[in-house]
Amino acid sequence: MFDILQAIPTWYLVGLFLASMVAFVISTISGGGGALLLIPVTSALIGTSAAPPVISLGNFISRLNSSWIQLLVGAFLIFIVFQYRFGKVEKSFNMPKLGFVPLGLITVFIRSYLFDHF
Repeated sequence: MFDILQAIPTWYLVGLFLASMVAFVISTISGGGGALLLIPVTSALIGTSAAPPVISLGNFISRLNSSWIQLLVGAFLIFIVFQYRFGKVEKSFNMPKLGFVPLGLITVFIRSYLFDHF
């Protein structure tokens, strides 16, 4: 699964994220249809074969209760310990230190938006 993410250029994923945010706003204002707006964008950015699973997964996650999402994230973090073999594997990829700045800004923006509005 993660091999497919490494094959996709980062700016495609950023573009998909921004298109998703625009589709979310339009869907919220109009009362639905955000997934239909993302089909051509997703197909153009990551390919037609990957578009249906990506959109289906996005729709599934958007209808989950927040307590289930917290449970899934907690289970993911616990299984990360097993993935890295209790600290025997140091890291899976190199991340430049400057890469944490935009990542932190995006994380803070998303968290503040979610906690302020929901």
